Amino acid sequence: MAAPLPIKHWIRLKTIGEGSYGAVSVARNLEDGGLFAVKSATCKDEEFLECLEREIDILKKLDSPFVVRYLGQDRDGEGKVNLFMEYMEGGDLCSLSMRSKGLPEMAIKTYTASILRGLEYLHEKGIIHCDVKGRNVLLGLSGEVKLADFGAAKMVSSELPAIHAGTLRWMAPEILERREQGTASDIWSLGCTLVEMATGKVPKLPEKFAGISDSGLDFLDKCFMPEPSQRWTASQLLHHPFLASTSSNQIVCSPRTVLSESSEFNFPGGLKQNSGILNPNQRIKTFSICQGLDEKQWTETSTTCNGFDENERSKILTGCSDFDEEQTIDTLKSHIALEAKQRIKSLISCSGFDQEGWESKDWIPVRSSMAGELRALPCP
Repeated sequence: MAAPLPIKHWIRLKTIGEGSYGAVSVARNLEDGGLFAVKSATCKDEEFLECLEREIDILKKLDSPFVVRYLGQDRDGEGKVNLFMEYMEGGDLCSLSMRSKGLPEMAIKTYTASILRGLEYLHEKGIIHCDVKGRNVLLGLSGEVKLADFGAAKMVSSELPAIHAGTLRWMAPEILERREQGTASDIWSLGCTLVEMATGKVPKLPEKFAGISDSGLDFLDKCFMPEPSQRWTASQLLHHPFLASTSSNQIVCSPRTVLSESSEFNFPGGLKQNSGILNPNQRIKTFSICQGLDEKQWTETSTTCNGFDENERSKILTGCSDFDEEQTIDTLKSHIALEAKQRIKSLISCSGFDQEGWESKDWIPVRSSMAGELRALPCP
């Protein structure tokens, strides 16, 4: 897989969860309008910072369709180290299981097979996840299933002092007994995650499983062997009869199909990926608001300043909302780029800004791959 392009200009939009340390937010790349996830730790918190740097080191080594993708990192002016990862719009497996009050067995089989493929990949690379649970399994809207949150992960061959990590209800007995934590510990946690999917609740062992087939119960027995050496490996479990109906090449379950058709699916956090890049007007608006411009003032500009035809503007932006390159490139070049520049220029004119300063070199360039270079508000 090709290395991701560096993310240079971005804004944090909304907190969407908590990792093993620090908050996870969804952010927007101002270069192309795409969404991505950001996990942050402050430089002052040495323990969290060490965990984040360890997670970055591990994610850099991984390239699997069953593991969340690393997109980069940076350090911001607030003293935070930020880890960039792909944003999974379907939310996490725990939320889906709770909302469904337990998943149908076919969905459990499909998700379990995908988790196992991720674990098989990690274990072959000598990596123990150490915190497998529904909250750390992320979903795409088309059925993608990916392991996430490697803040507690470690290498099998690590010479670092043993750290017994994980979440209590998903912990293998050897961890609770302060014995060595190995790849078999992830398998126990996988069994707990299957229980979580089946019940829609935090797993409690032993548990009655009225809704799981005999094959599923046997699968759990292989996960819950008391001795780690007796537990089946990820590779062995992938060949268990319980997963015989799943395909390594076809994922058939998505949050939309698992939930009842009568239940409207909402994007977690109310956000969704843009199918194309933002048009210049949207980008410059976002960038300007980020710089402190009042959004209400921006919205009212077209009616309070001269030089704007609101109907024409709406028609142009609506017609280009799908961003069909072949159909809209001429319109983008001749209308939207000009309109965006006129709009912000008129706005600063209305607020008393000296028009002669429009071409100042102090303005921040905001580049659109479709419409050339526009100018955004100067840094405060």
